[in-house]
Amino acid sequence: KNHEMAVSAVLVGPQGAWRATGSVDKTVKLLPPGGGEMISLEGHEAAITRLARNADGTMLASADATGQVRVWDSKEGALLGTFRAHVGPASGLFFHPTEPQLVTSGMDGMIRRWTLPLVAPRLSPAGETVIAVVRLSPDGKVAFVGDETSLRALNVEDAAVLRTFEGQQGAVASVMLNKDGTLVASGNAEGTIRFWKTGDGASQGLIQGHAGPVHAVAFHPTEPRGVSAGADGTIRAWGMPAEAQALEGHAAPVATVAVSPNGQLYATAGSAGLIMVFMFQVPTRRSRRGTRQMGRWYKRSPWKEPGRFGRWRFNRMAPSWPAGRRVV
Repeated sequence: KNHEMAVSAVLVGPQGAWRATGSVDKTVKLLPPGGGEMISLEGHEAAITRLARNADGTMLASADATGQVRVWDSKEGALLGTFRAHVGPASGLFFHPTEPQLVTSGMDGMIRRWTLPLVAPRLSPAGETVIAVVRLSPDGKVAFVGDETSLRALNVEDAAVLRTFEGQQGAVASVMLNKDGTLVASGNAEGTIRFWKTGDGASQGLIQGHAGPVHAVAFHPTEPRGVSAGADGTIRAWGMPAEAQALEGHAAPVATVAVSPNGQLYATAGSAGLIMVFMFQVPTRRSRRGTRQMGRWYKRSPWKEPGRFGRWRFNRMAPSWPAGRRVV
């Protein structure tokens, strides 16, 4: 008896070299080439729904009722890769007859094609806190991980801690890097955004203003400024190191924010199902001389709309629009 519960799939290798069975007990049993002891392939989280092999029989794939697919070496039963293919049970599983590809179908109505070989999963050492968010550096070599107490930089290859950023307070709710990966920002559950240099971990200050968790942070692609979205229903535009300015529009928690590639617009989305697009212009320091922005001084126009930011007059190098004006 190979399985403890009903068998749901059977597969035979080329010329009967090996055979495999899948079961409701979440396991695949493999009788390797040449006979010998049965190998139990474990790791699935639900009943096995489909089995498949490639043309030469060197690889075996199994799919389960959660949509997870695992690819195995048919000779020794080694795991070659795993991925979540569908939301819900996988209903179909096939290898391409000539190309290194795997095709899956699911009860979610999707058909997907996957390129082989799959990379076996790499697991980082178990942590003591819950990881809330992770971002990769532009070169993909460093992962910036935020948890309940800290922000850390980890080596992607071996999960070794490269740096812990000093000054992080409270649970990390969001993490973002600027375009070239030289600056990292974290938003915490208390509404504070902190900035560090990724190279040496030097603190670059903080911005406050949100009343509650900062759900998302986005940098301008070329300038030291950005926007943030919070659970308090506000969007805040900031130009480092100026104080963040609240922008109106959302009446419910704002879940995410993104900046356009040219840096002229940014879009926000809230839990009420509302998406807004804003022009990206942030006036900063004020004085008797006017307003200083990005190292230049500009004069303020004599009028101001009730309940909105004033209009700022810029030189020919910069267009004129109200700060954070909603365009969509």
